[in-house]
Amino acid sequence: MNPLAYTLRSMQHRSLRAWLTLIGIIIGVATIVGLMALSQGMQNAIEDLLLGFGAQNIRVIPGGANGPPVGLSGLTDKDVGTIDGVRGVAYAAGALGQIGEVEYNGEKSYRTIMAVESRQAEQLFIDLNLDFADGRPPKSGENHVVVIGDQLANRVFDKEIRVRNKISVQGEDFKVIGIFASTGSEQTDGIMYLPLDTARVLFDKQDSLNAIIVHVADGQDVAEVAGRIEKRLNATRSDRNFQVFTPEQLIRRIQGVLGMIGIVLAGIGMISIVVGGIGIMNAMFTSVLERTREIGVMKAIGASNSRILMMFLLESAGIGMLGGTIGVICGFGMAFAIAGIAKAAGFGLLLIRPTLGLTLFGLFFAAFIGIGAGLLPAFVASRTVPVESLRYE
Repeated sequence: MNPLAYTLRSMQHRSLRAWLTLIGIIIGVATIVGLMALSQGMQNAIEDLLLGFGAQNIRVIPGGANGPPVGLSGLTDKDVGTIDGVRGVAYAAGALGQIGEVEYNGEKSYRTIMAVESRQAEQLFIDLNLDFADGRPPKSGENHVVVIGDQLANRVFDKEIRVRNKISVQGEDFKVIGIFASTGSEQTDGIMYLPLDTARVLFDKQDSLNAIIVHVADGQDVAEVAGRIEKRLNATRSDRNFQVFTPEQLIRRIQGVLGMIGIVLAGIGMISIVVGGIGIMNAMFTSVLERTREIGVMKAIGASNSRILMMFLLESAGIGMLGGTIGVICGFGMAFAIAGIAKAAGFGLLLIRPTLGLTLFGLFFAAFIGIGAGLLPAFVASRTVPVESLRYE
């Protein structure tokens, strides 16, 4: 009998046991794939956000920050003035980023709120590749005005926000004066910009900044300018509570941190899949006992040890592969569901993109677990003595 046909027939006849065994593999693979997809999704979102801010822009952020410095502090207006005097710097713009409550038409959402100087806003938006779909940037001296992204204007609240509408930020009313065109990045499209002076009063952050965006002059090497900025800040500050990053450095830093998170999450998922492998081994041992006489008959009519071994290995690998396929689908489904819930709650830093590498990893890892779990039962079956097997009741 063909080993593959025998395997399929065996799984069909014992479908209930096969499905119960599959559950462990499905849960394990779904957990690994889902958690790794979420980790990669956060990395995708942050990379898109940083790359969207332009290759000529350097970020200075507080020391110790391993991601977006929203809510942190450690930089001041004095640092902005220091950086402005560095050779190769076109201008430096202080920014204050916070998570705040936004209310419109009776609905609330927590969003990332960025604040910059009104007098610098127009040029900064140009250098950050932010185009206006409607409205304008704030003018110098304007207060209680806000510029919002396309997503916040059109997809966060049931009713669309338009220029000249009023929205509430942290309980205070603001007039919408501009709406950015869509950038394709959920994070950029979901951010709002306030005048810096207004935001400092709103969040009680006087003379405090958590980011400085530095635009490098044309023709200047970004890495060299970043080195000059770091050297100047070291000379003028009394502490080292700052970090200077080019876009490429930021991406590498974040990739390292999120990569470690991904490894930890995958380790958690491994526990589930090991449990599933034990379930396969238990099911295969039971299958060997149930088919002892059948194995004896096959060996009596000429089936070799290697053929018997192959039959049981194919069965365990088939269970693993089927469980892996369903697990991969469930894992990506879980990741998309969590990303959707997070987006609805105002946390958009999850950009799930199913990848061939992660899909193949889930499938082949499940098959490997299936083969590994079925190896010992298959070996036992292949070593069965025909005479003793035929006597088995």
